[in-house]
Amino acid sequence: SSDLVNYPKDAILFSQGELPGYLYIVVDGTVEYIQTDVKGNSNTLQRLYTGSVIGEADIYNNNRYEYYCVTCESVVVLRLTTAFVKQLISENHRYELYVCRSLCSRNWKQKIGRASCRER
Repeated sequence: SSDLVNYPKDAILFSQGELPGYLYIVVDGTVEYIQTDVKGNSNTLQRLYTGSVIGEADIYNNNRYEYYCVTCESVVVLRLTTAFVKQLISENHRYELYVCRSLCSRNWKQKIGRASCRER
């Protein structure tokens, strides 16, 4: 199932170490992936904009999030439950192929050169 959710600025969509509960599609707004090390230092990994899909790699690979996701402004997302996404992947070969291609084409761990939301 799915729902449209509005998040205010600085809201956390999910936290580092959590198991994925949803796949998120950014309908409007900007979010960032932020990772915190064992000493408590935070590092911005990537900024994502309207149209971005969030969480499919962790759902597909059954991984805990290695980062948390925070909104840079008011954001609207479409949330799809993990169970729904897994069912879609198992029942729809085209969607599974799309997810695989999407994951293979990403290099999201490369840092962006822009200031993070926290630095503005």
